Amino acid sequence: MGIRDPGPAMPPGTKPLETVEALLGMPVASAPAEAHRISRLGWAGVAVFGCALLALPRFGHVDDSDAAVYRVVVRNMVADRTWFDLRYLPAVHPHFHEHLPFGFWPAAAVVRLFGEGAIAWVSGLETLLLLACAAWLARRLSDDLAGAGAFVVLATTESVFVLGPTARLDSLLMLLIMLSVLPLIGPVPRHRPLGILSAALAALVKGPFGVLPWCCASAARAIVDRKPSAIVWGIAGAALGLLPAGAFLFWNHLAGDGAWWEGYGKAQLLASAVGSRPDGLAPFWYPLLAVGGRFWPGLPLAVAGFVLAIRGRDQRLRIVALTCLFILVGLMTPARKVWNHSLILFPLLALLSGVALSHLMRRVSSRAVERAAAGLALASIVALALGAGRLWRPHCVAAGPLHAQLARLPPGTPIAAVSELPSWLTIGSLAAELRLTPAPARSLADVPATDSWAVVEASRWVPGAWREIGSGGGWLVAERPPAAK
Repeated sequence: MGIRDPGPAMPPGTKPLETVEALLGMPVASAPAEAHRISRLGWAGVAVFGCALLALPRFGHVDDSDAAVYRVVVRNMVADRTWFDLRYLPAVHPHFHEHLPFGFWPAAAVVRLFGEGAIAWVSGLETLLLLACAAWLARRLSDDLAGAGAFVVLATTESVFVLGPTARLDSLLMLLIMLSVLPLIGPVPRHRPLGILSAALAALVKGPFGVLPWCCASAARAIVDRKPSAIVWGIAGAALGLLPAGAFLFWNHLAGDGAWWEGYGKAQLLASAVGSRPDGLAPFWYPLLAVGGRFWPGLPLAVAGFVLAIRGRDQRLRIVALTCLFILVGLMTPARKVWNHSLILFPLLALLSGVALSHLMRRVSSRAVERAAAGLALASIVALALGAGRLWRPHCVAAGPLHAQLARLPPGTPIAAVSELPSWLTIGSLAAELRLTPAPARSLADVPATDSWAVVEASRWVPGAWREIGSGGGWLVAERPPAAK
């Protein structure tokens, strides 16, 4: 196989950004020839596309270990009639302090009223509001096409439309973050109190990550606008934003049982910062890898948006780009890094993508844009009708090929999950999907004598006292006969 010709070399003196301009097929310093305007019918098409896309995986099965954990936590909150004493499983996080309790409150409230199936509705609504907020802000930065582009780019990102309508906390966090930076990026600086309030609520959901975008946007605005007062607002807003979460932890430490102070303040926040937790330790550049691997299909447009911000004259777009860079630096700082921490960047990257799309399509008529919106809406409805949601097939033990054997067990049945390393997806699916009570074990010999059931990795299966009931997907269901106890 021959080596592909890389093409002609750059002429002497050519600047890298000029090469990017040539690749993009546009002079990025120029402004769009005409602002695009989309009618209400066009916006309706965009909204229908977003709703259909969020609904699509719900007609299949989404496997996600965090969503399974949080679903069980919410279920237990409702069963225990508590808002603060969270628990997962007797053998795994019997006292759950991985996150503050406040982010689970919306889901717990709707489950109390409408049942567990309402989690997808409230999370889906949070995701739709996030998409609408991104569209509104991108529209204010440029035009209607930028708003529609930001909506579509964010909606088609798998981590948003697949995981958004689940029990995860990320949709609520991203929505609050967008509301927090809106006064600093958008043309509504008088609404800074709304931004600080949103940052405070975001901090109640996921701690310091909730106020990080506010701080970064404040610093970016101070640099771009050359206004030191923005730094003052940033520091004051960060202090006020962290105040509710900090007050709760201090109250728990001084006047309560200290469980949240120890379990969340020390074992989660401090341990994540210094790297004393065994999980999530990654190189400092890992957030770049997470964004590069997950922000698709919008990543090329986001890069184009960065080029526009550098070469263009739009101060607000520069604030967005600089805010993204500062957030990346902030995400690289803690020793513990998890891929979903990078999700706080996605709405801002969608803004850059939407503005870049509007610039690239500056010669496309508004009518053509509306036709494209209608086409997207029609295609998504047809996909729903044809059952495209079945593309999301279950791979977890509880909903996969062993579902029939496991579904016969009564809720609450203790069951061991035997694997060399704990399979959190397996444990979560057994608890969330089938309401069983799983516990990790490294071998069948480690299973308590009182337990009669186990799911076993095929590589860990040793014939003996246990009887195989079924197998599939690399796992076996095994029963210990009463005589073998």
